[in-house]
Amino acid sequence: MSLAELRKLTKLHLLDQSIREIRARAAALDGGKRILAQIDKIKQDNAEILADAHRLSAEQKDLELQSEGIDAKLKKFEGELYGGKIVNSREIQNVEKEIEALKRQRGHFDERLLELMELVPAAREQAKHVEEALAQKDVQLAEYRVKAAEARTQLEAEFKKRMEMRPKLVAEIDPSLYAKYDHIRQKHGGVGLAIVDGRACGACGTQVPTRVIVAAQEGKVVLCEACHRLLVATEGVV
Repeated sequence: MSLAELRKLTKLHLLDQSIREIRARAAALDGGKRILAQIDKIKQDNAEILADAHRLSAEQKDLELQSEGIDAKLKKFEGELYGGKIVNSREIQNVEKEIEALKRQRGHFDERLLELMELVPAAREQAKHVEEALAQKDVQLAEYRVKAAEARTQLEAEFKKRMEMRPKLVAEIDPSLYAKYDHIRQKHGGVGLAIVDGRACGACGTQVPTRVIVAAQEGKVVLCEACHRLLVATEGVV
């Protein structure tokens, strides 16, 4: 095998390496999983604060509505009582009892509403800080996804361009050499060739014997004794 053939194979290897890197970069665009995890943690860590704010606010609103209902009933009963609509003594007593019961209920509601007037603002303030933190994360997530979409579009264009280059390079390589390279590549995670870096295999880092380096520099097909990838010695090859 000639050095010229190994040069061609090296070009293909570098192209394949760039394709693998593009795929890895695309895979790293995970849709914002890291930020989503941070959002979930904020929600989990502050679930009680958010729940309390919601519960107290809902209770306050419910009591206010019930109080309005009681006021309406009191107005109705008092209007009947003092408007001369009821003259029967038994009916008057019944209405007076209803009024007293409503006033007692309203008194209990007023006591609780006074408590809630202090509790609700404090709870809302705490929840506000949590909601602001979540809103910031939502903005980060949206920005990340915009950038990720742009990056994905660019990576897809780069991937397409390189894949279109590949058949031409393959066609220039001796078929038997390419078959050996492709077989090794499929067995070893898409990397079928390693360039000797100093005296080490560029793929696994194992020290390469001098005789193997010399053979590679002479254009012979040699394999790394550790990872079994084709070896190319930089000197005289690229």
